[in-house]
Amino acid sequence: DSFRFPRDVAGHLRSIEATAKGRATAALSLRTGRDYRQFGVVLDWDYQLAAAQCLVDALGDVTFVIFGDVPRHCAQFASMLEPYARTIVSASVSAPMQLALMSYQQHAVIANSTFAWWGAWLGDQRHCDANRRVMRPDPWLRTSGDPCPERWSKMPAKFVSADVREP
Repeated sequence: DSFRFPRDVAGHLRSIEATAKGRATAALSLRTGRDYRQFGVVLDWDYQLAAAQCLVDALGDVTFVIFGDVPRHCAQFASMLEPYARTIVSASVSAPMQLALMSYQQHAVIANSTFAWWGAWLGDQRHCDANRRVMRPDPWLRTSGDPCPERWSKMPAKFVSADVREP
């Protein structure tokens, strides 16, 4: 009872479902804000592109719902996916709404953030499906430790040292 998703999540979900038109949906998170750049843990977008391609190869038609802390980067990343996947950018909604919407997607490609981790974990609890796929970066951060469940698929990832590359 201490934690509740926003009440208006149903309207956002109907919009996603209308765009997906029966296709599988996958939350895709980007973390590119100043705090991540400051500590040098922004993932190279090649990780998310490869993970997205893995889901497309495995599932066929996928609609990616893109979440992140810099809406401009989410829109730029969506344009990179457009040649082979339908995309919806949901980075301009509130953080609680993003978390709720992430948890409702059938699959996930997560960034190396606690926020994305919780979105995927809550999605696992909601879907309870052996066919659910969660792609996560490997390594998680520059430090040791791996907080991710073993069932999540590791994808090789590199960190960018400067600002996020622009498409």
